[in-house]
Amino acid sequence: MIEMIWTLLGVVTAIGSVGLLYAAWSKRSRSRQLILGGWFLATVSLVSWSQTSGVDKGPAKAIVAFILIVLTVLAVLAYRSPVKQRRNIEREPAQAIEVRSGLKIWAMRSYNFILLLLVSGLAAMSISTAAFMVGRAFGAEHTANLTVSMFLFPILWAIFSVVTGYASRPLVKSAVLCALALVPALLIPALQ
Repeated sequence: MIEMIWTLLGVVTAIGSVGLLYAAWSKRSRSRQLILGGWFLATVSLVSWSQTSGVDKGPAKAIVAFILIVLTVLAVLAYRSPVKQRRNIEREPAQAIEVRSGLKIWAMRSYNFILLLLVSGLAAMSISTAAFMVGRAFGAEHTANLTVSMFLFPILWAIFSVVTGYASRPLVKSAVLCALALVPALLIPALQ
């Protein structure tokens, strides 16, 4: 029961932390109180998670939870933000333009959502698993190797999601993410 309370506190403070940091980021004045409050709640979340799973695995779980919450917020914001419209050279009836642009916007947002969450996550998981297997092949201590992989996963996922969100060429970023997901996955059986 106590572990459940600590876990719930860790999740709630992580969500509150993301909310305060987002509020500080979206304001033009960059309120120091919101920033300090956000990072304070993130620290409380780390401490809460450390009470549930031990000093080493608890903060790793907290960081994973924090990154997943941030990625969810980023995905919702990316999905809600308007896609820049290009000028249509040919003149068409207004209704046809509205229907086509609506479908195009929906398709592009769905495509970015899949890249941001699924493909970026798969690439991060593939690389962190390969890193764990390399560490095991070279005789690294198991707990330290696992901890490094647990920290590597959310950091890579965040990096891939941010780069994917800002990259402008959809086919190039898709190809790079798929390569980052597949190449380490193909190497993992060779490392066993």
